[in-house]
Amino acid sequence: MSDGRRSSFFARRRDGLKALAQRAWAESPTPHLRALSVACGVLVSASPVPPVLGMRSLATVALATLVRGNRLLALVGAQLFFGPLWLFAVVAEVRLGASMLGRAAPAWSGDRAKDLQAAWDALSAWLCGAAVIAPALALGTYLVVRGVLALRRPTP
Repeated sequence: MSDGRRSSFFARRRDGLKALAQRAWAESPTPHLRALSVACGVLVSASPVPPVLGMRSLATVALATLVRGNRLLALVGAQLFFGPLWLFAVVAEVRLGASMLGRAAPAWSGDRAKDLQAAWDALSAWLCGAAVIAPALALGTYLVVRGVLALRRPTP
C-alpha cells in the first residue's frame, strides 16, 4: 500500500484528530479567549458541581459557550483538577468554608443523626469555601495560561 495515499487505519485516525484539533483551536482565535476557556474549566471543576453523570462536563461546556470560549480547551481545563488535586481543593474549600461560617471542620462520629448534620455542615462549608477558592484558582489559571500563550510564537 505504498501508492502515495495514506490508507492505513491509524493514519486516517491521526489525520482526523489533527483536523479536529485545528478546528477546535480556531474556535477561539485570541489568547484571551483561550485562557478564559481553560479558566472556565478550572472554575467548574473546583466548584461543588458533582462529578457524576457528566454534570461537570456539561457545566463546563455550557460556561465556555456562554463566554464564547473554546469548549475543548474548557474541557481540558476541567481535567486539571481531577483526582488528588480535586480532593485537595475540596478539603481546602470545606476547611475554609467552615472557618468562614465560624464552625469547626466537620467530623464523622458514627451516629447517623450526627453524621447527617455533619454532612449538611460539610456541604454548606464546601459551598462557602468554593465561592472563594474556585474563582481564585480560575484567575490564577487564566494568568498562567495567558502568559504561556504570550510566550508561544504565532504560526504562519
